[in-house]
Amino acid sequence: MSMDIEILQAVQSFHPIPVEYMDYLIRGLTELGSPLLWLFLVAFLYWKGQEKQSFHLMNLIVFSVLVVGAAKEFFQKPRPSVEQGFRVLVNERFGGFSFPSGHSTMIAAIFGFYLNHKKKLIVFGLGLATIIVAYSRVYLGAHFPSDVVVGVALGTLIGMASNNLLKKFDDYALKLSKIQDEIIVAVLLVIAILLLIFIPKFVYGGLFFGYYGGFFFLREIEFKQKRLSKKDVLTKTLIGFIGMILLTIPIILKPYNLSESIQFSLMVLLGLWVSVIVPVLYEKALNPSKQ
Repeated sequence: MSMDIEILQAVQSFHPIPVEYMDYLIRGLTELGSPLLWLFLVAFLYWKGQEKQSFHLMNLIVFSVLVVGAAKEFFQKPRPSVEQGFRVLVNERFGGFSFPSGHSTMIAAIFGFYLNHKKKLIVFGLGLATIIVAYSRVYLGAHFPSDVVVGVALGTLIGMASNNLLKKFDDYALKLSKIQDEIIVAVLLVIAILLLIFIPKFVYGGLFFGYYGGFFFLREIEFKQKRLSKKDVLTKTLIGFIGMILLTIPIILKPYNLSESIQFSLMVLLGLWVSVIVPVLYEKALNPSKQ
Protein backbone atom coordinates (compact mmCIF):
# COMPACT_ATOMS: atom_id res chain seq x y z
CA MET A 1 0.00 0.00 0.00
CA SER A 2 2.89 2.37 0.76
CA MET A 3 4.22 1.93 -2.79
CA ASP A 4 0.70 2.62 -4.11
CA ILE A 5 0.67 5.91 -2.24
CA GLU A 6 4.20 6.90 -3.26
CA ILE A 7 3.54 6.27 -6.96
CA LEU A 8 0.22 8.13 -6.82
CA GLN A 9 1.90 11.14 -5.21
CA ALA A 10 4.69 11.08 -7.79
CA VAL A 11 2.25 10.94 -10.71
CA GLN A 12 0.14 13.79 -9.34
CA SER A 13 3.17 16.00 -8.74
CA PHE A 14 4.54 15.66 -12.30
CA HIS A 15 3.42 18.51 -14.56
CA PRO A 16 5.37 18.85 -17.86
CA ILE A 17 2.98 21.70 -18.73
CA PRO A 18 1.25 24.24 -16.44
CA VAL A 19 -0.94 22.36 -13.98
CA GLU A 20 -4.23 24.01 -15.00
CA TYR A 21 -3.73 22.94 -18.63
CA MET A 22 -2.51 19.52 -17.56
CA ASP A 23 -5.66 18.98 -15.51
CA TYR A 24 -7.97 19.84 -18.42
CA LEU A 25 -5.98 17.68 -20.83
CA ILE A 26 -6.03 14.61 -18.60
CA ARG A 27 -9.74 15.03 -17.84
CA GLY A 28 -10.41 14.80 -21.55
CA LEU A 29 -8.05 11.91 -22.27
CA THR A 30 -9.48 9.79 -19.46
CA GLU A 31 -12.78 9.52 -21.34
CA LEU A 32 -11.05 7.15 -23.78
CA GLY A 33 -11.87 4.52 -21.18
CA SER A 34 -15.56 5.38 -20.88
CA PRO A 35 -18.05 2.73 -22.09
CA LEU A 36 -20.24 5.54 -23.42
CA LEU A 37 -17.46 6.64 -25.79
CA TRP A 38 -17.09 3.15 -27.27
CA LEU A 39 -20.84 2.97 -27.76
CA PHE A 40 -20.27 5.38 -30.65
CA LEU A 41 -18.14 2.74 -32.37
CA VAL A 42 -20.81 0.12 -31.62
CA ALA A 43 -23.38 2.41 -33.25
CA PHE A 44 -21.21 3.23 -36.27
CA LEU A 45 -20.62 -0.46 -37.05
CA TYR A 46 -24.32 -1.20 -36.61
CA TRP A 47 -25.51 1.61 -38.87
CA LYS A 48 -22.88 0.71 -41.45
CA GLY A 49 -24.52 -2.71 -41.75
CA GLN A 50 -21.92 -4.64 -39.72
CA GLU A 51 -24.46 -5.74 -37.12
CA LYS A 52 -22.57 -8.80 -35.93
CA GLN A 53 -19.36 -6.87 -35.31
CA SER A 54 -21.37 -4.28 -33.43
CA PHE A 55 -23.06 -7.03 -31.42
CA HIS A 56 -19.74 -8.64 -30.43
CA LEU A 57 -18.25 -5.28 -29.44
CA MET A 58 -21.27 -4.55 -27.27
CA ASN A 59 -20.87 -7.96 -25.64
CA LEU A 60 -17.28 -7.04 -24.83
CA ILE A 61 -18.40 -3.79 -23.19
CA VAL A 62 -21.12 -5.57 -21.20
CA PHE A 63 -18.81 -8.29 -19.94
CA SER A 64 -16.05 -5.82 -19.02
CA VAL A 65 -18.44 -3.61 -17.07
CA LEU A 66 -20.03 -6.63 -15.38
CA VAL A 67 -16.71 -8.09 -14.24
CA VAL A 68 -15.42 -4.75 -12.95
CA GLY A 69 -18.68 -3.93 -11.20
CA ALA A 70 -18.84 -7.31 -9.47
CA ALA A 71 -15.15 -7.06 -8.44
CA LYS A 72 -15.65 -3.59 -6.99
CA GLU A 73 -18.61 -4.75 -4.92
CA PHE A 74 -16.61 -7.75 -3.70
CA PHE A 75 -13.41 -5.90 -2.70
CA GLN A 76 -15.05 -2.56 -1.77
CA LYS A 77 -11.74 -0.72 -1.78
CA PRO A 78 -12.15 3.03 -1.16
CA ARG A 79 -10.90 5.51 -3.72
CA PRO A 80 -8.13 8.01 -2.98
CA SER A 81 -9.50 10.95 -1.02
CA VAL A 82 -8.68 14.57 -0.27
CA GLU A 83 -8.45 13.64 3.40
CA GLN A 84 -5.50 11.40 2.54
CA GLY A 85 -3.74 14.36 0.97
CA PHE A 86 -4.43 13.52 -2.69
CA ARG A 87 -5.76 15.74 -5.46
CA VAL A 88 -9.15 14.34 -6.48
CA LEU A 89 -10.05 16.02 -9.77
CA VAL A 90 -13.06 13.95 -10.84
CA ASN A 91 -16.34 12.99 -9.26
CA GLU A 92 -17.19 9.58 -10.62
CA ARG A 93 -20.41 9.70 -12.61
CA PHE A 94 -21.86 6.56 -11.06
CA GLY A 95 -19.81 6.46 -7.85
CA GLY A 96 -18.53 3.06 -6.77
CA PHE A 97 -15.35 1.66 -5.31
CA SER A 98 -11.77 1.79 -6.57
CA PHE A 99 -10.55 -1.74 -7.36
CA PRO A 100 -10.14 -2.48 -10.22
CA SER A 101 -10.22 0.59 -12.46
CA GLY A 102 -13.22 0.43 -14.79
CA HIS A 103 -11.81 2.87 -17.33
CA SER A 104 -8.50 1.00 -17.50
CA THR A 105 -10.28 -2.32 -17.87
CA MET A 106 -12.52 -0.97 -20.61
CA ILE A 107 -9.81 0.47 -22.85
CA ALA A 108 -7.56 -2.55 -22.26
CA ALA A 109 -10.44 -4.85 -23.26
CA ILE A 110 -10.78 -2.95 -26.55
CA PHE A 111 -7.01 -3.24 -27.01
CA GLY A 112 -7.07 -6.99 -26.32
CA PHE A 113 -10.04 -7.44 -28.65
CA TYR A 114 -8.18 -5.86 -31.58
CA LEU A 115 -4.73 -7.14 -30.60
CA ASN A 116 -4.47 -9.34 -33.68
CA HIS A 117 -5.88 -6.73 -36.07
CA LYS A 118 -4.10 -6.70 -39.41
CA LYS A 119 -3.63 -2.92 -39.24
CA LYS A 120 -0.83 -2.58 -36.71
CA LEU A 121 -1.35 1.17 -36.46
CA ILE A 122 -4.74 0.49 -34.85
CA VAL A 123 -3.12 -1.91 -32.38
CA PHE A 124 -0.42 0.64 -31.55
CA GLY A 125 -2.99 3.41 -31.12
CA LEU A 126 -5.13 1.33 -28.77
CA GLY A 127 -2.06 0.28 -26.81
CA LEU A 128 -1.03 3.91 -26.40
CA ALA A 129 -4.59 4.83 -25.40
CA THR A 130 -4.52 2.12 -22.74
CA ILE A 131 -1.35 3.57 -21.22
CA ILE A 132 -2.79 7.10 -21.33
CA VAL A 133 -6.06 6.09 -19.65
CA ALA A 134 -4.25 4.10 -16.94
CA TYR A 135 -2.02 7.12 -16.24
CA SER A 136 -4.97 9.51 -16.26
CA ARG A 137 -6.91 7.55 -13.63
CA VAL A 138 -4.02 7.86 -11.21
CA TYR A 139 -3.28 11.51 -12.07
CA LEU A 140 -6.92 12.49 -11.51
CA GLY A 141 -6.97 10.80 -8.11
CA ALA A 142 -9.69 8.38 -9.17
CA HIS A 143 -7.59 5.25 -8.53
CA PHE A 144 -4.46 3.91 -6.91
CA PRO A 145 -1.76 2.53 -9.24
CA SER A 146 -2.59 -1.08 -8.29
CA ASP A 147 -6.18 -0.50 -9.43
CA VAL A 148 -5.12 0.45 -12.95
CA VAL A 149 -2.44 -2.26 -13.26
CA VAL A 150 -4.97 -4.97 -12.42
CA GLY A 151 -7.54 -3.25 -14.64
CA VAL A 152 -5.22 -3.27 -17.66
CA ALA A 153 -4.29 -6.94 -17.14
CA LEU A 154 -7.90 -7.95 -16.60
CA GLY A 155 -9.18 -5.97 -19.58
CA THR A 156 -6.56 -7.34 -21.94
CA LEU A 157 -7.47 -10.90 -20.97
CA ILE A 158 -11.19 -10.18 -21.41
CA GLY A 159 -10.59 -8.65 -24.84
CA MET A 160 -8.47 -11.54 -26.09
CA ALA A 161 -10.93 -14.13 -24.76
CA SER A 162 -13.87 -12.29 -26.36
CA ASN A 163 -12.11 -12.20 -29.72
CA ASN A 164 -11.50 -15.95 -29.60
CA LEU A 165 -15.07 -16.62 -28.49
CA LEU A 166 -16.76 -14.62 -31.24
CA LYS A 167 -15.21 -16.86 -33.91
CA LYS A 168 -17.29 -19.76 -32.58
CA PHE A 169 -20.52 -17.79 -33.02
CA ASP A 170 -19.69 -16.11 -36.33
CA ASP A 171 -22.03 -18.32 -38.36
CA TYR A 172 -24.97 -17.97 -35.98
CA ALA A 173 -28.08 -16.14 -37.19
CA LEU A 174 -28.48 -14.42 -33.80
CA LYS A 175 -32.26 -14.80 -33.85
CA LEU A 176 -34.38 -15.74 -30.85
CA SER A 177 -36.31 -18.27 -32.90
CA LYS A 178 -33.17 -20.19 -33.85
CA ILE A 179 -32.49 -23.07 -31.49
CA GLN A 180 -28.74 -22.87 -32.01
CA ASP A 181 -28.72 -19.32 -30.67
CA GLU A 182 -30.61 -20.02 -27.46
CA ILE A 183 -27.39 -20.34 -25.51
CA ILE A 184 -26.40 -16.79 -26.51
CA VAL A 185 -29.78 -15.42 -25.49
CA ALA A 186 -29.63 -17.28 -22.19
CA VAL A 187 -26.19 -15.88 -21.44
CA LEU A 188 -27.36 -12.35 -22.23
CA LEU A 189 -30.37 -12.72 -19.95
CA VAL A 190 -28.20 -14.02 -17.12
CA ILE A 191 -25.78 -11.10 -17.61
CA ALA A 192 -28.67 -8.61 -17.55
CA ILE A 193 -30.00 -10.10 -14.30
CA LEU A 194 -26.54 -10.09 -12.72
CA LEU A 195 -26.08 -6.45 -13.68
CA LEU A 196 -29.17 -5.48 -11.73
CA ILE A 197 -28.51 -7.76 -8.75
CA PHE A 198 -24.80 -7.30 -8.11
CA ILE A 199 -24.23 -3.74 -9.31
CA PRO A 200 -26.47 -1.29 -7.46
CA LYS A 201 -27.43 2.00 -9.10
CA PHE A 202 -26.36 0.55 -12.41
CA VAL A 203 -27.94 2.77 -15.06
CA TYR A 204 -25.83 1.18 -17.80
CA GLY A 205 -28.20 -1.78 -17.53
CA GLY A 206 -30.81 0.29 -19.35
CA LEU A 207 -28.43 0.86 -22.26
CA PHE A 208 -27.83 -2.87 -22.67
CA PHE A 209 -31.54 -3.74 -22.40
CA GLY A 210 -32.37 -1.19 -25.09
CA TYR A 211 -29.61 -2.25 -27.46
CA TYR A 212 -30.17 -6.00 -27.19
CA GLY A 213 -33.94 -5.65 -27.30
CA GLY A 214 -33.77 -3.68 -30.53
CA PHE A 215 -31.05 -5.88 -32.01
CA PHE A 216 -32.99 -9.11 -31.59
CA PHE A 217 -36.29 -7.50 -32.59
CA LEU A 218 -34.98 -6.34 -35.97
CA ARG A 219 -33.30 -9.67 -36.63
CA GLU A 220 -36.48 -11.53 -35.73
CA ILE A 221 -38.56 -9.53 -38.22
CA GLU A 222 -35.68 -9.86 -40.72
CA PHE A 223 -35.26 -6.12 -41.15
CA LYS A 224 -32.46 -5.46 -43.61
CA GLN A 225 -30.39 -2.29 -43.75
CA LYS A 226 -29.62 -1.28 -47.33
CA ARG A 227 -26.05 -1.14 -48.59
CA LEU A 228 -25.22 2.55 -48.54
CA SER A 229 -22.83 4.81 -50.36
CA LYS A 230 -20.13 6.53 -48.31
CA LYS A 231 -22.16 9.73 -48.42
CA ASP A 232 -25.27 7.99 -47.08
CA VAL A 233 -23.28 6.25 -44.34
CA LEU A 234 -21.85 9.63 -43.32
CA THR A 235 -25.32 11.22 -43.27
CA LYS A 236 -26.82 8.33 -41.31
CA THR A 237 -23.96 8.38 -38.80
CA LEU A 238 -24.16 12.15 -38.36
CA ILE A 239 -27.89 12.00 -37.64
CA GLY A 240 -27.37 9.10 -35.27
CA PHE A 241 -24.49 10.70 -33.38
CA ILE A 242 -26.42 13.94 -32.87
CA GLY A 243 -29.25 11.98 -31.26
CA MET A 244 -26.79 10.02 -29.09
CA ILE A 245 -25.14 13.22 -27.89
CA LEU A 246 -28.48 14.79 -26.99
CA LEU A 247 -29.44 11.69 -24.99
CA THR A 248 -26.13 11.45 -23.14
CA ILE A 249 -25.61 15.13 -22.31
CA PRO A 250 -28.04 15.11 -19.32
CA ILE A 251 -26.31 12.05 -17.85
CA ILE A 252 -22.79 13.35 -18.43
CA LEU A 253 -23.35 16.92 -17.24
CA LYS A 254 -26.09 16.53 -14.62
CA PRO A 255 -25.90 12.97 -13.22
CA TYR A 256 -26.57 14.09 -9.65
CA ASN A 257 -29.65 16.13 -10.60
CA LEU A 258 -31.39 13.19 -12.28
CA SER A 259 -33.14 10.35 -10.49
CA GLU A 260 -31.93 6.82 -11.12
CA SER A 261 -35.17 5.98 -12.96
CA ILE A 262 -34.71 8.92 -15.36
CA GLN A 263 -31.07 7.99 -16.03
CA PHE A 264 -32.08 4.36 -16.58
CA SER A 265 -34.86 5.42 -18.97
CA LEU A 266 -32.49 7.64 -20.94
CA MET A 267 -30.09 4.72 -21.25
CA VAL A 268 -32.86 2.41 -22.51
CA LEU A 269 -33.81 5.04 -25.09
CA LEU A 270 -30.14 5.41 -26.07
CA GLY A 271 -29.86 1.67 -26.68
CA LEU A 272 -33.06 1.66 -28.74
CA TRP A 273 -31.87 4.70 -30.67
CA VAL A 274 -28.80 2.78 -31.81
CA SER A 275 -30.42 -0.58 -32.54
CA VAL A 276 -33.90 0.32 -33.81
CA ILE A 277 -34.80 3.98 -34.17
CA VAL A 278 -31.95 5.17 -36.42
CA PRO A 279 -31.99 2.12 -38.76
CA VAL A 280 -35.77 2.21 -39.21
CA LEU A 281 -35.94 6.01 -39.43
CA TYR A 282 -33.22 6.21 -42.05
CA GLU A 283 -34.40 3.25 -44.12
CA LYS A 284 -38.11 4.06 -44.08
CA ALA A 285 -38.37 7.80 -43.69
CA LEU A 286 -35.27 9.19 -45.41
CA ASN A 287 -35.11 6.52 -48.11
CA PRO A 288 -31.35 6.47 -48.84
CA SER A 289 -30.15 5.71 -52.34
CA LYS A 290 -29.60 2.06 -53.26
CA GLN A 291 -26.29 0.75 -54.52
